Amino acid sequence: MAGESPHDLEFVEAAKVTGARTRSKLVWPVSIVLLAIAIGVGFIAVTAREKKAAVASPQLAPFFLDLPAIKVNLASLERPQVLTLAISLEATDPASPEAVQTAMPHLLDSLQTHLRELRPAELQGSAGLFRLREELVKRVNLAIAPSRVRAVLVRDLLVQ
Repeated sequence: MAGESPHDLEFVEAAKVTGARTRSKLVWPVSIVLLAIAIGVGFIAVTAREKKAAVASPQLAPFFLDLPAIKVNLASLERPQVLTLAISLEATDPASPEAVQTAMPHLLDSLQTHLRELRPAELQGSAGLFRLREELVKRVNLAIAPSRVRAVLVRDLLVQ
């Protein structure tokens, strides 16, 4: 830096400080604008995905199919006990009624086979009824595949 005057050095130092201050003043507004843009893009992406999901899978009104009452002996070592069960199937697939009617013999056989293996203790309480419903849904859906039911509703359950 030979040949530079002290006055030139002061000017260079002042320019460096002013440039640094200007950059630091610009960092916050630029980062806020970029953050706002990112939030806007994220919001648009989420709402577009929700609209696409709503259009892709319209909610069909559920309908109910009543099955005939089933009466079976329970697996009991003590005294003989009889289970009487009347259920309805909740479905949204328009092809489900035809599938249920077509598969009715297999469906009733599957349900009766499962119910005959139950012990009375397995039906006690809300947890027992929940497990029974879940198992019945699984067996019904296997029998009427590819159609599906959403739920099995118990109309009548009697253990004698």
